[in-house]
Amino acid sequence: MTSNLATYLHEGQFVFNVATGEGATDQGPEGPEMDAWLEGENSHTALADTGLSLALAGLLTPAELSAEAGANVIVNAAIDVSATSIANNHNIELDAASADDAVLVADLVQFAYANNTALAYVNKQTLSNYSNLGRLDNPVTSISATAAGNISNITVGSVSVEVDPGTGGGEGGGDQ
Repeated sequence: MTSNLATYLHEGQFVFNVATGEGATDQGPEGPEMDAWLEGENSHTALADTGLSLALAGLLTPAELSAEAGANVIVNAAIDVSATSIANNHNIELDAASADDAVLVADLVQFAYANNTALAYVNKQTLSNYSNLGRLDNPVTSISATAAGNISNITVGSVSVEVDPGTGGGEGGGDQ
């Protein structure tokens, strides 16, 4: 989410396995219905607390998250392989247009009950029969694997305030 105005954000992100089999249902309160169902409570926090209680009681099973990337046989070529698996991710940027808008109030809840894996691999790579190869600027092989549960990245940009050289201050400044 990107904004240039003062922002209020109430968001919940949840990852867990859903019930399957006979009698299973995916019906339940959502959105405004969830708020009414949990009247007087922070619905996202209450849902995370409920998820934790259900998981501890063995009534909730973890989601299975995975990412895989690879290459098999590479001859005379550089390889860059990466795999990333993320359960929940907030990326919020507030680039305020004015000092009055440099306000972010956020109530963020993330709940992940999951087995999360990432795998990146290169099986074979051949680099041979080169003469006068010289210096390589990049690695011949670059590989990475990342598995993350909950990530929040929040940026509130700075706002410049003009300073009056005659008074030594900006708004509200002056001789003391």
